[in-house]
Parts: sequence; C-alpha cells; structure tokens
Amino acid sequence: MLISSAIFYYFYVQITYEKWLQKSNPKYPSPSSVRMEIILMMKGILAGTFCPALTLYLMSKKQLKGYCGVDEYGWGYLIVSFFIAWLSTDFFEFLYHRMGHTIDMLWNVHKSHHQFYNPTPFAVIAEDYVDQIVGASPLVFIPALVPINMDLLFFQVSK
Repeated sequence: MLISSAIFYYFYVQITYEKWLQKSNPKYPSPSSVRMEIILMMKGILAGTFCPALTLYLMSKKQLKGYCGVDEYGWGYLIVSFFIAWLSTDFFEFLYHRMGHTIDMLWNVHKSHHQFYNPTPFAVIAEDYVDQIVGASPLVFIPALVPINMDLLFFQVSK
C-alpha cells in the first residue's frame, strides 16, 4: 500500500504536462473510482493475509513440512526447491488467472479486478477476497506436501 500510495502521489497528485503526455489514457480517474480501488485493495489485503497467517499457525503446531534456514536440507535442496517452487507457483498463478478469464463462474469473481477503466496503482492488488485467498494458497499447500524453506516460499508468493 505504501508503494502504491507513493506512485499514486507522484503520477496522479503531482501532475505535470510531461507526465500527462506519457499516460496511455489521457483522462484521470474520478475520486470515487480511486476510493473504490482503495476499498477493494484493503479488502483484498485483509483476505490475502489469511493463508500466510494459517501457514504460520500450522508451522508453529508442526503440522507442515516447511523449515527455516539452510542447514536442515542443504544448499543444493534449497536451490532446486527455489526453481521448482518458482515454476509451480508461477504456473498456478497463470492457470488460476487464465481460468478467471475463461470460466464464467470464476470470471464472476475475478472481474472486480478489471472494473476500473482507468486504473491507478491501487488497482494492482484490488482483487476480490476469493482471488486473494486462492492466490496465496500455495503458502499452505506446498509445505503441506513437501519440505520447503518458508523464507523462500514467502518471498516467491509475495506479490
């Protein structure tokens, strides 16, 4: 939110003719549209913390196979798991996003993210709560299935 706010301030509050020339959409969004983006973003942030919080809770109860540090499995395992987790989480995100555009039931959930004709930086994470929870679900499912460095996984799944 801080980064989005800083970018918004620079490009939308401190308006200059030079910045306006670089905009692909010459109009600026209405205050009510920006307000709606911020509200949807805040709801998304709230929902998006569910899976990370659940993961940390389950880790504290030793219910997941995640670990911290390198010593337990070594550098080789960490490097291999980095690429496997990277490819699998990226493919998961791509597939879920693609299905959100091609399956009517999922589009009904995902379309709230695309409702802003002239988006601001806040629209990047202005997603429905279901999108946020599903998008963060690899944080729970991957360490439930295989041992993985949790620092690495949190880094890769963070948006």
